[in-house]
Amino acid sequence: MKEISVIMPAYNVEKYIEKCLKSLENQCFKNFEVIIVNDGSTDKTEKIILDYQSKSKLDIKYFYEENAGQAYARNKAMAKASGKYVAFIDSDDYIDSDYLQQLELCAENYESDMVSCGYRVIDEAGKIRSECNISPFAPESGFGRAGIFAIWGRLIRRDFIMRNHIFFPVGKIYEDVPFAISAKFYAKNVRSLSYVGYNYCHHPGSTLRKGTVNSSKFPMAELDETSGIHKKYS
Repeated sequence: MKEISVIMPAYNVEKYIEKCLKSLENQCFKNFEVIIVNDGSTDKTEKIILDYQSKSKLDIKYFYEENAGQAYARNKAMAKASGKYVAFIDSDDYIDSDYLQQLELCAENYESDMVSCGYRVIDEAGKIRSECNISPFAPESGFGRAGIFAIWGRLIRRDFIMRNHIFFPVGKIYEDVPFAISAKFYAKNVRSLSYVGYNYCHHPGSTLRKGTVNSSKFPMAELDETSGIHKKYS
């Protein structure tokens, strides 16, 4: 069994996914698997993944689904995961080489259900536009900067997720928010690191830059109760 299962949904990310995979291959921590769910991509995303799977030393488990959305893809990947911990990464982002090592070391030292770290915002040209340190007053702490609900930038104990039935609401956008709130509510011994190791990339296809969105897509009801049953995605 791997120590960490890295969960990655992928949809039409032919321009970005190779950089994401290279950042995983360059991790100094090696005891992890990568679970990729291709959410019905229509570009060369699948070919890039399969080529990388055949040539790389990464332990990649690949699944294809007809387009059902990022929430479903993440839930599917969680059902296939075997690691002690799960880490979520978006396929158009990338991570520093010591990212998994830093989070896993903290989780083990404190027996944490969830460890979080800071992130950088990267623009289309690859320039750093901003940086967020979620523990600015100490190298690590039992609290973090409020109001950050992205699910990436975290390492979470898998049995904790399953035991508390925390899943992503299918058919919604910003599905990170109810998941992150539920995880923070149920978790014991949450730790936050001043370490900044996740690179969040803004580009024209990002959810936050898609213009107007139908209000029915916001996960309002799920803010009180996460949806989904583990066996549905098995």
